[in-house]
Amino acid sequence: MHSTAISSPRKKLADAEAAYTKAVRSAQQTVSEWTAPGTGRRIDSYQGITLYEHTIATPQGSASLHGASFSVDTAGNLAVTKRVTLTRLVAGGIIGGLIFQKKSKDDSRELYIVIESPTVVSAVKCPPDQGPKARQFAAKIQQQVNWEAGWLTQRETARPQAAAYLEAAKKNTSQIDLARADLAGALTDATYLNAVGASRTELATARSDVPRLEAAGARLLALGEHVQEIRHASAPPLDKLNSKEEELLQGQLTDGEQIVSSVVGKGGQACVATDTRVLILKLNLTAGASKGATALAYSEIAGVQIRTSLGSAAIEFHKAEIRSTASEINVSFDGNDENKFREFEALC
Repeated sequence: MHSTAISSPRKKLADAEAAYTKAVRSAQQTVSEWTAPGTGRRIDSYQGITLYEHTIATPQGSASLHGASFSVDTAGNLAVTKRVTLTRLVAGGIIGGLIFQKKSKDDSRELYIVIESPTVVSAVKCPPDQGPKARQFAAKIQQQVNWEAGWLTQRETARPQAAAYLEAAKKNTSQIDLARADLAGALTDATYLNAVGASRTELATARSDVPRLEAAGARLLALGEHVQEIRHASAPPLDKLNSKEEELLQGQLTDGEQIVSSVVGKGGQACVATDTRVLILKLNLTAGASKGATALAYSEIAGVQIRTSLGSAAIEFHKAEIRSTASEINVSFDGNDENKFREFEALC
């Protein structure tokens, strides 16, 4: 019963945090799609030209569809109607100057797709017997150019709306706040705390009696708690502290106190588990933040929780206080270190 009373709000909080992360990532993706859409999906290709939602790739390079123009015609007609474009092609070394002179009876069969944009000019020769296919592909290009113009117009209003939705998603922590309140209430429930305290007291007095130790540990596990003595054999993490953290730690240890595990978080924060308690070390924090060391005997810890969000995370120690309230002590860490901190959580 006690285990369910704790595990249920913990699961509710984990679900709320997962839903929050999913909503924020979805909103970020929408902003990205309207801000920097890239090439978009592939639509079609022909004779070395590939058409995408927002761009076109040619043998001479890729360009945005915005501001681009396209035509399909014979070499002779292009020599008359596309003089400026052909000058750019010749100057760029893409074609020879004689190719488009209207001089051959085969001009009516020599088809070219000419693509011109502010950054890329390309002329691609088509097989003489593929006139309909070339014109069909050119029609797709023109259709996509029109679509791109509409998309750019729509972006003017969609992009700020997406940015506003992202900010709203980031601020919407109501479900997480409710779940945290439920968990805090469960962790400070008098019946639960009395049961945990009694089992930890029995565990402390049973260290020399293995059967009794296992029985006390089993009762704690049934209450949803983790037992340091049982987990000790699983090679807990042992991060190296920097010189300032080590100096602070040594000033807190008592004679004979043994270090079991240590994990280093962000910005001069670290957690150290000994055989009797947990020490939370905090250095180099912003002005006004608490500094120094906080010691929590295992019997004082009502619960330990890890919260993650968008690459950052924190381990949260709930300390039961009088009048059924609880204080929280947090240590922030990089999301990549989550597994290591979860191993540390299991010791507390």
